[in-house]
Amino acid sequence: MNVVTHKIGGIVFRTELNAWLPRILDEPFGLFRIEETMPDVHQFISIINLNSRQLPAPTNEEMQNFFESNHFSQDLLNNPFFLSREVLDRLKCLPGLRKEVEIWVEDHHLFIRDFSRNRIDIYYTKKYKGYPPEHPAVIPEYHVAANLQQILATFLPHFSAILLHSSGVIRGAKSALFFAPDGGGKTTVLAQSKTEPILSDDHIILKNEGGAIVAHGTPLGTMTSGACQASIGALFLLKKAGDFRLESIAPAELVQWLWTEHRNYTFFLPKRLKKRAFEILSHACHQAPVYRMHFPKDYVDWDAIDAAME
Repeated sequence: MNVVTHKIGGIVFRTELNAWLPRILDEPFGLFRIEETMPDVHQFISIINLNSRQLPAPTNEEMQNFFESNHFSQDLLNNPFFLSREVLDRLKCLPGLRKEVEIWVEDHHLFIRDFSRNRIDIYYTKKYKGYPPEHPAVIPEYHVAANLQQILATFLPHFSAILLHSSGVIRGAKSALFFAPDGGGKTTVLAQSKTEPILSDDHIILKNEGGAIVAHGTPLGTMTSGACQASIGALFLLKKAGDFRLESIAPAELVQWLWTEHRNYTFFLPKRLKKRAFEILSHACHQAPVYRMHFPKDYVDWDAIDAAME
């Protein structure tokens, strides 16, 4: 059993896993690793063999006694995960709070989110049908690692924080954050910055700290200077163009775009935490200037960005 502890965005994550997992045991996660301490969030990642001898299928009444999830359905009664002793033992330990537990089942994954205890259990299997032997998908750990963003985002609203698909750099005492879908230029812009520290080239944590929104670096990318943070100076929605220019936009436009863009990080939240996540996002977009940044791939006007943050 591997046990690692990381401090990301000022929040302590303790992860226990029974197999090697890409990314979380590698760099740049090492920059955020700390000695064992009292965790804020517990993460348990376990590979289970669904081919081994299994239990009789639980009855509907038994399942309802275990949990009531937003995504519970009768189909779950025949799911192989719920014939596993390890999974059933975990379900028996869940609190009897209808809206504090969320269970999500995919073909080869089971997520159990316990919002009353800030604990997430991820179970996954070895068998990935439908792929040729040489396909990377036959390595199940890579599928789990691909969900690390969603995993780490799960309990952030409990700590007045959210995870955003963004790159960011600290310039002076403030952070410039850049938003775009995959391939939209977040890393390209950051690569042209001559300053450090770099928050991340892919994901940023925004945290409400005493009424001010602070951007924190994360290991969810390839570029980061580690556990650094700064209050937000300006937010930039990227758009590739022939010339560089900044266009001021309404905060509500960015709020709507970001909320839609990050629905995979919020759909599983209880209503109260989903509301808190939206409030943090809205607060951030109204705290700092918001721009649409038109830019060519080989030029960024950093003087204009610094002036925008002033």
